[in-house]
Amino acid sequence: MNRADDFSEADYQDSSVLKPEERRIKIEAEDTPIDIKALLLYQEGRQLADKQRDEEALDCFCQAIELKPNYSRAWKDQGIACLG
Repeated sequence: MNRADDFSEADYQDSSVLKPEERRIKIEAEDTPIDIKALLLYQEGRQLADKQRDEEALDCFCQAIELKPNYSRAWKDQGIACLG
């Protein structure tokens, strides 16, 4: 993978079908890898942003960036949520 925010297709697909409560459990689990936690937070943020819940989305994007500082998609969507 050559970009900081690239994930395997399997990782992306596996995490995209999780229900919100399942996603939250994986985010909070100690054995979930940091990269996957960042992906899950990003996806949660996207879902919240799609519902115009910008403050909550912003929080998710910020958390994803804390875990994975080079996550360019999270940075982009964080900026968009700030404008919302």
